[in-house]
Amino acid sequence: MTIEIRPAVPDDAGAVAALTIELGYDPSGMEGRLGAVLGRSDAAVLVAVVDGEVAGWIHVHEAHFVQVPSFAAVAGLVVADRNRGSGVGERLLEAAEQWARAGGHREIRIRSNAIRERAHRFYLRHGYRIEKTSLTFHKAL
Repeated sequence: MTIEIRPAVPDDAGAVAALTIELGYDPSGMEGRLGAVLGRSDAAVLVAVVDGEVAGWIHVHEAHFVQVPSFAAVAGLVVADRNRGSGVGERLLEAAEQWARAGGHREIRIRSNAIRERAHRFYLRHGYRIEKTSLTFHKAL
C-alpha cells in the first residue's frame, strides 16, 4: 500500500468532511472552514491519499500564548476507520512534525478527548507524553 501525504486542496473538502463525521463533529460548512485555513501561512491541513482516496487528514497550526513560548499544535487528526493501523496516522503525524520543525518550532502539542483511548495509546507510542488533564469550557455567543 502506498501512502501519499500532500497539502489539502479545496476539492478535498468533501472527503475531509466525511472523515470529520468519524470524529463526531458536524461537517456542515467544511468548504468555508477548510478554505479559511488553507490560505494561512501559520497552519496546514495535510491529507493522506491511499489508492486515490483521502484516507486521513491532520490540521497543524502555530499557537501563540502570552504565558509560554509559541509552539505547534495539532488541531485535528483522523484516519478512516478502514485505514486505521496501516501507517496512515503515523505518516500524517510525521508530516505535521516536519511542518512544525520547518517553522522553527521546538515543541508540538496535541489535545485529545478523554474518551479517545485508542488515540492516546497511538500518541504515547509515537513519543508524546501526557502533560496534564484539563477541562474545556464553552459559551455560545
